[in-house]
Amino acid sequence: MRLMTMFRAVTVLSAIAMIAAPAESASVLCKTKKGGLIVREGSCKGSQQTLGDGDLAGLGLQGPKGDPGPAGLSAPGQKGDQGSQGPKGDKGDPGGQGPKGDPGAPGKDGKPGAAGGAIHVVDADGSEVGVVTFLDNNTYYGSSGRVVRELKADDSNDAEWFEFPVKTAGFVTSYYGVAYGAVFASDDCTGDIFKPLYGGYYGYGSTEDPFAFQVSFDGDDTTVGFFTRPSQNVNRQYYAETNYPSSAGGAFACTNGSNYVPPGKVINTGPCYPGSNDQCLRCCVPNYRSKRPPVGTPPFWIIEPSDASPIRPITVGTLKPKFKLSGATGK
Repeated sequence: MRLMTMFRAVTVLSAIAMIAAPAESASVLCKTKKGGLIVREGSCKGSQQTLGDGDLAGLGLQGPKGDPGPAGLSAPGQKGDQGSQGPKGDKGDPGGQGPKGDPGAPGKDGKPGAAGGAIHVVDADGSEVGVVTFLDNNTYYGSSGRVVRELKADDSNDAEWFEFPVKTAGFVTSYYGVAYGAVFASDDCTGDIFKPLYGGYYGYGSTEDPFAFQVSFDGDDTTVGFFTRPSQNVNRQYYAETNYPSSAGGAFACTNGSNYVPPGKVINTGPCYPGSNDQCLRCCVPNYRSKRPPVGTPPFWIIEPSDASPIRPITVGTLKPKFKLSGATGK
């Protein structure tokens, strides 16, 4: 009996050793119905129970836990291979707004925009003359019109609108020059030139400045024009030039006047009009108006102050004929 018990113990220890061996032996410990222990390859039979580590401890065949083994090497082991990339994480919350950045550098000038609906007049070099406000294709005098343009007058720092008479040959000039219809503050018709404010009832005009000031030229010089501002009008006694025949009778008529013209002062003798070979006596006469009905007895004139504005210059610059129409603004 004792011999059988020893035999079983040896057999069981051998089985435990086999089970504790590396997994490549594929041996299992089986318990029969009669309580015997059998080591089998692969798996136990259907009537047998497969025993695990817990069953061995219950049989008293597994020893107590041993003491901890010595510490391993302090140096780190070799770096392992990089693992595969993990799945993509969830999208994070939006970050807060950052501080305002510095202004960027100015960009390049853009391309010129498309032409507007206005019709322009340009000179032979394509330079701007002005925007057309009126056209007249007269069969006798030829094609002409008026243009407006924004410029700075010689006495102003602000740009203002001016109106110019034009034709294909260039600006329209006055036959008599700027002095035609002008008046003077002095009784010898010298010094500053003024333009009366004509156009209203009995010759009185508005003192409000227009949308655009009308420009005229003195003779053939079209680089500088002249205009007046009605708002700068001055009410005073003015004097104007008139012509008489260059003779003793002309001098007498100038200094003594008549029922229709007041007496004036002889200035000198000169051409009756620009380019004329005829000589006339130039007489400076006080500005006057005719009597209103009923006229009554002569003389039929009344000398009295009137409104006029000083003539101002504006530099236009050199624009070369031939002028022509254009659908785009000139350069």
